[in-house]
Amino acid sequence: MKRIRTLMLLWAATTFAVAAYGDVITVGLYADSGTSPSTQLAVLGTIDDSTLSMPPSLVDVGLVSNPVLSSDTRYWIGLSTTGASVWEWSFDTSGTGVAGEFFGNENSDFPNSDGPYQMAIALGSVTLYDNMAAAGSGADGIYSFGQLYDSFSTGPNSGAITALGVVVGNLAAVPEPSSFLLTIGALGVVIAVARRGL
Repeated sequence: MKRIRTLMLLWAATTFAVAAYGDVITVGLYADSGTSPSTQLAVLGTIDDSTLSMPPSLVDVGLVSNPVLSSDTRYWIGLSTTGASVWEWSFDTSGTGVAGEFFGNENSDFPNSDGPYQMAIALGSVTLYDNMAAAGSGADGIYSFGQLYDSFSTGPNSGAITALGVVVGNLAAVPEPSSFLLTIGALGVVIAVARRGL
């Protein structure tokens, strides 16, 4: 089976009458097991999806826990939600700590050469991972794929995460918060830009 990633070329807005939304994205820290995410170590924070829109943009995660990371260790950041939020990804792996890492969903994991999700992580003044400057190539639905993950490695550094940012958006962005009308894109032109074996 092939998973097809999609890139929306035309954001054709269409209005639907649906119930108001208010889901959250949970941001977790996970241990690594053979280049795959395993045990959840901590919930790092949450993102209110009613604050998100399209296209995706950088969101600084308000950290609610600060687990100490060990040196020379790989970890994973995982995003989960029941809403319509998406995590942007890019084929550009030139950022700090990006090459040689992995990303994935509940079905499989992939090398970053296939296009990792966009995030930035710092331990104090040390940037462990950052591909924020990369041009986005598309966005995956967090709920659609069960849960999405990006890995990063600490190298010789240890300590607590002091800053974490992710590039996320919401397909069900509401023009007015009190409205029951959602403006939903994704009815425009959609093309497949990458395939991954599952």
